[in-house]
Amino acid sequence: HHIRCVDTILLTHEHADAIGGLDDIRDIQRSADAILPVYATKKTIDTLCSKYPYLFDIEKTDAAVVGRRIANVKTEVIEEYVPFVVGGGLKVTPLKLIHGGSYVCMGFCFGSPDVVAYLSDFNVIPEATYAALAHQHIKILILDLLRYTPHPSHVSFDESVEVTKKFLSLCSRIDFVYYIGLSHEMDHDTINKKLDDIFGGGKYGNTVVQLAYDGLRIPLSL
Repeated sequence: HHIRCVDTILLTHEHADAIGGLDDIRDIQRSADAILPVYATKKTIDTLCSKYPYLFDIEKTDAAVVGRRIANVKTEVIEEYVPFVVGGGLKVTPLKLIHGGSYVCMGFCFGSPDVVAYLSDFNVIPEATYAALAHQHIKILILDLLRYTPHPSHVSFDESVEVTKKFLSLCSRIDFVYYIGLSHEMDHDTINKKLDDIFGGGKYGNTVVQLAYDGLRIPLSL
């Protein structure tokens, strides 16, 4: 899609599939001197500093000696439900999610007039997160959906459908709901047909509820 640079990084948690490849960001930074802010919880930042010490303590690595080019990043600590502003004034609110047991993962809500809520890794959504999004007109709601059967740290198909119905009952309007994070056992066309049977036919207004897919693009005014 010809994305040539990234201005800001928001990290949901510190699992490998969420932070891997951080150094490769150097290839899409605006310039070698541009500092790229990385927003995450303190726990996630502590893990970043442990996994990528050469990005955050350059004097102790060979990067300073051989002049090796690395990503130029700076960490910014975030807290659940405390908004912060990135880029040219985009307001972002971190939303608490439970990603198995007592493990806390962050979702994010951002944008105006088009509001996007990104809730990618969870098996439980705290009531405070539902309340934070209640009564809003959400342009795009992005939700976790792993597989048909229950999982200890992600939601199943039936669970994600119930989460969707709850958001639809709480929010003033939701234009699009897209599910992400599916396992290999979830056939795209089959799942979309099931979703049409559940949410289609005007049962929930004009809300479109479908699986996300590679190359999906939606115009937004943020």
